Amino acid sequence: MVTGNSRVFFAILFTLLFSTAASAQKYSISGKVIDSKTLKPLPFVNFTADNSVQSGSTDIDGRFAFTSTTAVKFISFTYVGYEPYVYYTKDSASFNHIIVLKPKQFELREAVVVAGENPAYRIIRKVIANKDKNDPEKALHSFSYMTYSKLIFDINKDSLARKDSLLKTSTDTASQREVKEAKEFVDKNYLFMMESISSRKFLKPDRNNEEVLASKVSGFQDPMFTMLAMQLQSFDFYKESFSIFDKEYFSPISSGGIPKYSYLIEDTVYSGKDSVFIISFKPKRSKNFDGMKGVLYINTNGYAVQNVISEPNDKHGIHIKVQQKYEFLENRQWFPTQLNTEINMGRGLTVGTVRPLGVGHTYIKEIELDPELKKREFSRTELKAVSDASSKPDDFWNKYRADTLTEKEMHTYHSMDSIGKKENFNRNLKAVEIMLSGKIPLWKVDLDIDRFVAYNRHEGFRLGAGAHTSDKISEYISVGGYGAYGFTDKVLKYGGDLILKPFHDPEIKFKAAYVNDVLESGGTKFYDDNQFLTPESYRNIYVNTMDKIEKTEISGSFVLFQYVKANLFLNKQTRWVTPDNPYSYGQLVNERTVLSNKFNLAEAGLSFRFAYGEKFINTGTLLISNGTKYPVLWMNVSKGFSGVMNGDFDYFKVDGKIEKEFLIRSIGRPSFQLNFGFVDGKVPYSLLNNGKGSFIPYTLSAPNSFETMGMNEFLSSRYVSLFFTHAFNHRMFRIKKFRPYVSVVSKVGFGQLDNPENHFGIPIKTMEKGYFESGLVLDNLIRYNVFRFGVAGFYRYGPYANPDPIDNLAIKFTLGIAL
Repeated sequence: MVTGNSRVFFAILFTLLFSTAASAQKYSISGKVIDSKTLKPLPFVNFTADNSVQSGSTDIDGRFAFTSTTAVKFISFTYVGYEPYVYYTKDSASFNHIIVLKPKQFELREAVVVAGENPAYRIIRKVIANKDKNDPEKALHSFSYMTYSKLIFDINKDSLARKDSLLKTSTDTASQREVKEAKEFVDKNYLFMMESISSRKFLKPDRNNEEVLASKVSGFQDPMFTMLAMQLQSFDFYKESFSIFDKEYFSPISSGGIPKYSYLIEDTVYSGKDSVFIISFKPKRSKNFDGMKGVLYINTNGYAVQNVISEPNDKHGIHIKVQQKYEFLENRQWFPTQLNTEINMGRGLTVGTVRPLGVGHTYIKEIELDPELKKREFSRTELKAVSDASSKPDDFWNKYRADTLTEKEMHTYHSMDSIGKKENFNRNLKAVEIMLSGKIPLWKVDLDIDRFVAYNRHEGFRLGAGAHTSDKISEYISVGGYGAYGFTDKVLKYGGDLILKPFHDPEIKFKAAYVNDVLESGGTKFYDDNQFLTPESYRNIYVNTMDKIEKTEISGSFVLFQYVKANLFLNKQTRWVTPDNPYSYGQLVNERTVLSNKFNLAEAGLSFRFAYGEKFINTGTLLISNGTKYPVLWMNVSKGFSGVMNGDFDYFKVDGKIEKEFLIRSIGRPSFQLNFGFVDGKVPYSLLNNGKGSFIPYTLSAPNSFETMGMNEFLSSRYVSLFFTHAFNHRMFRIKKFRPYVSVVSKVGFGQLDNPENHFGIPIKTMEKGYFESGLVLDNLIRYNVFRFGVAGFYRYGPYANPDPIDNLAIKFTLGIAL
């Protein structure tokens, strides 16, 4: 039975339920905003519905979606650099529409402040002050997440259209046919497409572990390409600076960014209770440095970067534009969730006659803040792929893809895989791996590239061959050998070795080797010092004084601690002075000096390389260094024994090298190499230091050597030398298209020779007073394909300067790789 009060209660309840149901009727609004010319999606476009009902911004792919309890009559869209646009919905309950914005003639303005400070600068100061709180790698103890990335290269349709327009009035039928075929191809295919799924873990302060779980690359099966391409899309806007190929760009929110950048508030929008300031930035005209231009979206919640659109201010060479989105997670931390990368190739990198354009998308999912991670989960390898990365099933991919693949994307995989098999793309990728590893796989052996051909002044052209058995025969044992012939010294060289790899670890191996070869007399080589095709290796061309060496050695290499690669060795060797060298070593025997040009040595020692903080990419077959920001140290420590294994000399020998490159904002990159060493004991020329000279007129410059010092001009048993180079910011000297790379160089060396009375047949010079030279390098004067050429001049001065000033001058040429 229902009482009066009950009727009132149910009446009220019915009214509430009815009003709730009525209010539950929602209007679903969604769409996508694109550029009217390029048809590309526009990220972070601001929109407001009916002026106040609803507001927000598009995501990184130009999409927007919201719901409203009332019908939306119109939506206003505003975007920096574009005409404002109002879309009238005609009271539709829902719609999904493409919104097209038109670019306007726009250039980020130079801020002009009449009185007081530009408010944009106050906001940027707050952003900089809060960087450590908003940067996940500084604010969090640990984090982990999953990523899905897609990178597509297509033909730049603007360049294709220009080419087509020019050819319409041309009689060049071959070029017209080429453009027509290109159009037909790009209508159905992309030039290249790559997808990857990876998991990343981070533990403060700098431990990273990223694993590629799935990889698809059009035309390729090897995940190595995925890992190399992933480096193109890495970007951290909170860092003080970041590298794009060979250039270092300074962030507009770096601690020193305010004096270098202009900032201007373009708009202010609201996100809940917070405001979002839209601030444009670009380098000041009076500042000459590698800077960025773009737009920052700054949320007043912590004064954090919510969105960013940024690209290099200078469009010379390869041009990369980035768009990044951050979200406030768990009501405590801003974290990147999306990244778009646009890669515009420079003029020198074309497909046929048109330039490719790359677009990459990265989506970060399953983010965990401060998960329990252990140090043992991390190693020197920051990036690697699982063994089945290239064969993951579709259901695994569909779990992480942001969208299903389009028909064109699926067609790209199918057609490019067919082309890849026909043109053997994997073989071409293998060529890259070959250049990095120095080995060519052939059947069940690996050919050693460095054994094929070489040149030095002693041997002339040296032709040869070398090979080792591969893992296809055995994963635990490798047997190898080589042979070579010098066409100037007319001597055959050869050697062989047996390598044991018992632990399935490429960095732990044991080796027994025999060589009958030649070696630079008074020179030094360090363990794991790869100078293949570097300018420093040019000095090897000029070496003229060599010893014939016959050596038998056993050794073991391993990782000592985390960042030390070491090699223990024990050897027996005999060295002979070659016939073209008049040198002899004199020893006092029964009160008379006995001269000899044959030396028996028995030696044990340790060689190592220490690179603190060095990280690697593991491609499955190779460990590729990502470098380190700390100095790198090489050391050789050896002990010679007299009376053991027929050894004639008792000595203790140390050689070392330290290298480091720095970055000084706006000014450039100073770098140094410090060489040092000593020999305690009476030893022949072979075990001393020959000064590291490299003077031969009008040849290639060899950095980290004395370019005005003659080969073997000085001799030292104790030495130290410093090679300093300062490479100026390339922007400091550019004039229109003329962009020389300017460096200044200074070098100094000291040396002392113990027991000079034991050396006969050659003039002996020492440098106790100090050897000095300085120089100027003008590189990148000429570019041809991927090579750059220049000129360098060096001058010798100080106690060992030559009497005639012209004899102190060395003019040389430079040769390097240009991107």
